[in-house]
Amino acid sequence: MRTLTLCALLILAATSLFAQPASQWVVVQRSSNGIPSVLVPRTPVPLAQHPISTQSTRTLTDDVREMAASLSSSVLNIPSGISLIEPAATTINNTTDFTIAAAANGIAIRDAHLILTVGSLNRSVIAVRNSIPTYSPVSQEASVSAVDATRTALDALGAGAVVSSDPALVYVRNDSHRMLDLCYDIRTKDSNGMSWRITVNATTGAVTERRQLAHFFGGDEAATPLAQTAVVQGKVHLKIPTDTLTLVTLPFVMVANGADTIVADSAGRFSVPAKGSNLIASLRSPYTAVVNNVAGSKSASLSANLPLAATNLLFNNTNSDVAELDAYHTVNGARSYIHRIDTALHRIDQFLLVNVNFNSACNAFYDPPTVSLTFFSAGNGCVNTAEIADVVQHEFGHRTQHAIYATVFGQDSDIVNSSLGEGFADVYSAFMRDEPQIGIGFQGTGTELRNCDNTLKWPTDLSIDPHANGSIVAGAFWDLRKLIGLDTATHLFQQALWHTPDAPDVFSDQALQEAFVNTLLATLIADDNDNNLTNGTPHTKQILTAFAKHNITLSSLISLDVPQLPDQDTGSFPYPISIGATYSGPVGSIDTNSLTLYYSIDKGKTYSHIACAPHQSSFISLIPPQPAGSVVLYYVAAKLNISNDSIVAPTIPYSFLVGYKTLVSDPCETNTGWSTSLPNDAASTGLWELAKPVGTYQYPSTPPFFIQQDTDHSPNGVMCYVTGNKNAQQTDIRNPSTDDVDGGATTLTTPNFQFDTLRNPVFRYWYYYSNDQGSNPGSASWVVKVSFDSGAHWRTVVNSPTSTDGWTQVALRLSDYGKPTRQVQFQFVASDYLGSLVEAGIDDIELLDVIPPTSGVPNTIGEKALAVFPNPVVSGAVLHVNDEASVLTLTDVTGRLITSGRGIRLRIPDTTPSGAYLLRVETPDGHSALRSVIVTK
Repeated sequence: MRTLTLCALLILAATSLFAQPASQWVVVQRSSNGIPSVLVPRTPVPLAQHPISTQSTRTLTDDVREMAASLSSSVLNIPSGISLIEPAATTINNTTDFTIAAAANGIAIRDAHLILTVGSLNRSVIAVRNSIPTYSPVSQEASVSAVDATRTALDALGAGAVVSSDPALVYVRNDSHRMLDLCYDIRTKDSNGMSWRITVNATTGAVTERRQLAHFFGGDEAATPLAQTAVVQGKVHLKIPTDTLTLVTLPFVMVANGADTIVADSAGRFSVPAKGSNLIASLRSPYTAVVNNVAGSKSASLSANLPLAATNLLFNNTNSDVAELDAYHTVNGARSYIHRIDTALHRIDQFLLVNVNFNSACNAFYDPPTVSLTFFSAGNGCVNTAEIADVVQHEFGHRTQHAIYATVFGQDSDIVNSSLGEGFADVYSAFMRDEPQIGIGFQGTGTELRNCDNTLKWPTDLSIDPHANGSIVAGAFWDLRKLIGLDTATHLFQQALWHTPDAPDVFSDQALQEAFVNTLLATLIADDNDNNLTNGTPHTKQILTAFAKHNITLSSLISLDVPQLPDQDTGSFPYPISIGATYSGPVGSIDTNSLTLYYSIDKGKTYSHIACAPHQSSFISLIPPQPAGSVVLYYVAAKLNISNDSIVAPTIPYSFLVGYKTLVSDPCETNTGWSTSLPNDAASTGLWELAKPVGTYQYPSTPPFFIQQDTDHSPNGVMCYVTGNKNAQQTDIRNPSTDDVDGGATTLTTPNFQFDTLRNPVFRYWYYYSNDQGSNPGSASWVVKVSFDSGAHWRTVVNSPTSTDGWTQVALRLSDYGKPTRQVQFQFVASDYLGSLVEAGIDDIELLDVIPPTSGVPNTIGEKALAVFPNPVVSGAVLHVNDEASVLTLTDVTGRLITSGRGIRLRIPDTTPSGAYLLRVETPDGHSALRSVIVTK
């Protein structure tokens, strides 16, 4: 393929009138390695603008080259040393995806593409997807020979492994080091015949990847009437092995007549040759062949002498194996189904080998390099997988998505994220049958493995098993099918896959959210009918509703900037909060009327809510004044104007104290009597220690997404308590699995605190906790315990599986858990019994108490159930209070008078701007209170 360096493309772009500022584009999604992965324009962007005299000589591809160059330099920051391959076009409905691969030094960069979705109706770019890294190659020439690399790859698979293709040099993204490693890509097969991709570093000779390529199960051609015909038939199970065998026609069977071959049509018919000919029919077609892996089994062929009159060829259990017939019938039916829904997918006709009765049990798989399906024999409580129609259809679903991704990206390409791959294969199987069950009868009558009609949600139902994660996205498409019908849902699903949604194959909240949201975005792009996403699509509401049932929403693209309020003094003034809110999605916008602040003063048991009002470039809200001794929790939620789902930030609420002062503080710079272990702790790594933390991450990103934080919390300190810090010895690697918590629990215990003489003591600390970036995300729990008798007895006060995404503050009021004594201790427990990736930290401990009350403070009605309604109130409307009042005064937050009056009603002036205001209520007996009021237009 022809390549152009990025510099050459930039020169081309500079000579045209076309130039796109970075501000024109919105980064909708970033990959888990920090690369901008999905961009949309604020309005559709014309591909190019040239003088009329030159337009007739330019092609769409010319304009795509220039747009790619402009985006690469001004938005994506792709290094100039990376070359862009000539664009390849794939037309999908009224859009064309231009896929541009990347190379460096003439060597391809694996899984690196820039895709521009261009509208055929307006010749404008409506979306951009990108996986090209922002860093450069570390070397240009291999210091390890291909022979040595091959030997290393074979050793990695063990005895019996063979090479299935010559080693190829590729650049592979090394996100930990932020560089491109020169590697050998070596395709191999193990002793069982299963395909693997082994990646060997061409500089060090080390194996950096062992990826099994097989996907495990965990429009039709017109039939032409013939003058004199025979029909190929067979007896098959239509659904599951316990079904009664049904006589069906077998399409495209190849019938041998001596040296000649006759191919049956889609209805199983073929022309009858001359009388007396000896015909041999086999379960083989121009598109597929069935191979029985059982030695000495019945032959999958049938010999017959046919008379001149029409006679049928019949496969049955006397001349063939039912697993062969079931597989052949279902595979050919699946291929015909794909032709009906997608006439453009020609790669689906590539020859497919179907292996049955594989010498193992309870599985099946699709192998992309050999384009083959393999179905396992009955055993270990499982039936023969070739005899379960939906299992065969699931595996053919893998074949179909491979055909799509290989068409877009090239022969060796396939979907990367295995959870998406399994989910999409389930959708194919369910849509083919219009039944949601997957693996029906897998372990006998009445059993099934999965069901697309489910309520599984991200991230609460995530699992190390990609099949379980795939059920989440499969459930979204099945719910879409229930909303818009099978035909429309099938069309959208198929077209969405042509937009190749994907993500890194990492089992973490972040990577799987990226995979699921990319699928939602691809579905919206597929549904667009006017090349303009900003005005919505025909089925936007139904698509968002279906995906939201599984917590896959565009609300993840809302960013809320909520400040941490400082502790507050006792007083009668509310606590103002200024909130930033932005949205980067391609359709809809933030519903400004939905922005709401929630606060609690009872440990989060109940929450009150207050609307947030626009205020200059942000929003503002007011938490009402609270009595001394209060611990206030709060968070903010917002909705889009196109769906009912909401975003809550942060996952763990913010908090502040009212009327407290700090008595004791420990910045954790030195050990002041803490214990970093217990005798019964079982953790083998990741033990608590006092150290300067070294940050770890799965992939670098901007801003960094640390698993173990890279700094302590103290403004002027460097030390904190961390769970393992051996990464300090290898700061260039920062491998997140090095010295994380493994094998059990590790316990950090505070010294004794004296609380018995305090009025209403609070223990406060800062911590971080991460359990969602590796295997079994969200499984391990963070536990905090308190003892009121110097450790003799312990009470759990926190037991949470939620990661914090950075340092987070928590305040515990001792009276909520027991009577304060002179022997109060706390324990912080991090544990991992399931092989998760767990890190934690503790810093900045405080002991606080309520400020003594000052005599002479006037009584207020602040703690009474004083209600102000309606709130929010519209300018020009009347505001009411539910208490006898003599004076009502409305001011803005700076104290400027807006209006005042006597009684229990107050009319808001028509000219009052939208925003947050303070209402002072004074009663005839001298009591007073302040309430926050939101005014809207």
